[in-house]
Amino acid sequence: MRGYPKGPLKKVDYENLLSMPEYVEKAKSDLARLAIIDDDEILINQGTEEKPILFKVTNLFPIWKQMEFQNKAELIFASTSEGEAIPIKKS
Repeated sequence: MRGYPKGPLKKVDYENLLSMPEYVEKAKSDLARLAIIDDDEILINQGTEEKPILFKVTNLFPIWKQMEFQNKAELIFASTSEGEAIPIKKS
């Protein structure tokens, strides 16, 4: 790999980055930044710009799901763990 990857990364990408000593800190930093995003609910405007009608709805595809983590807790654990790889939960 040449340098730190750009663009949206998935869980497997972070597993690989956490196994490389030169990228551990940056990967954990990126995971921590993503873990603090609170996108469980989103605002939808069903009105106009002049007369907004705002509704809060449950986000069906939050950031942790987009990254293919099983839940938000797993994302938080990955950003704070001392290990070199993200533990994969067996179902």
